[in-house]
Amino acid sequence: MEERADEYWWSEISIRVAKDDLDPDAISRETGLDPEHSFQPGESKIHHGQCESAGYWCVTSPRIFYPERPDQAICWAEDFVEQNFRLLQTLVDSGAAVSVYLGVHMNVMNVGFVLPAIPCITELGIEFGIEVFGR
Repeated sequence: MEERADEYWWSEISIRVAKDDLDPDAISRETGLDPEHSFQPGESKIHHGQCESAGYWCVTSPRIFYPERPDQAICWAEDFVEQNFRLLQTLVDSGAAVSVYLGVHMNVMNVGFVLPAIPCITELGIEFGIEVFGR
């Protein structure tokens, strides 16, 4: 039987920014990235079961498949934060909610990985979350 890359697990990480008066197009121009999700202020959206009308911008790493470990996605986020540190600092200082979430999607009982120190994320006071999805 042929082994599939997602047979055991895969992971990805998202950088999310939300603020009442956020201009997601400005973030895209500044970072040079097209977001997976973006909403102008006043556009309703459903986010974790709550209706919000804040501006929203979210970019997601490429998927990291078995046998690579989920902490490889964290390295992608660290690179993004380091490259966009001033922009993110300005957003945080202006009251934007900036967060980094690691999603681990598993078909196995467990997968262990090391959560490396991420000084640039800690320095900005960015929320870091981990979401684990079982199948």
